[in-house]
Amino acid sequence: MKPQKLKTLKDYLPLFADKPLLFEPGTKQQYSNGGYVVLGLIIEKVSGKTYYEYVKENIFRPAGMKDTDSYLTDEKVPNRAEGYTTEGADGKGRRNNVSTRPARGSSAGGGYSTANDLLRFTKAIADGKLTTMSPETGKPVLTGMGIAGGAPGINGALEFDPKSGDVIIVLSNYDPPAAEKAMQQIRPWMRAIKN
Repeated sequence: MKPQKLKTLKDYLPLFADKPLLFEPGTKQQYSNGGYVVLGLIIEKVSGKTYYEYVKENIFRPAGMKDTDSYLTDEKVPNRAEGYTTEGADGKGRRNNVSTRPARGSSAGGGYSTANDLLRFTKAIADGKLTTMSPETGKPVLTGMGIAGGAPGINGALEFDPKSGDVIIVLSNYDPPAAEKAMQQIRPWMRAIKN
């Protein structure tokens, strides 16, 4: 299936629905994009809304994330960065990643955001707007957060340490692991600054 035809969560099902399980459920665990697509479909069924509407109403708006969404590829979005990949460039540097992107991301990834909005997201979690509150302390139940992901020409990483309050956000419009490599360099710099 061409990536440009992937506009709804149901459009993603043919990519994995007929494939055999990698192992018996409950015997192992492994990250699965397909699992997150199914989770998004469960959210749609339970909420009666599209996954995209539900996330906007229950995460993006409460967190104040005005520049974050699962935009359609052909939608005009001010200041949206273009991704550049070496994949398919035949050793000629980088090429635009538009042909590798789905028409719209899914609950497994593919959304668009900004560093400011990701900081708002982190703050909303730290302040308990998007986090379970402890009945004993009345404070958010949070031990830390690390998120990373990417695809050809797209890579992002976010790390939050609630004890120190440190937040590192790196967004890249190059292939993975561009953002993760930058984050690995930033961590020791932050420790050095504090000492």
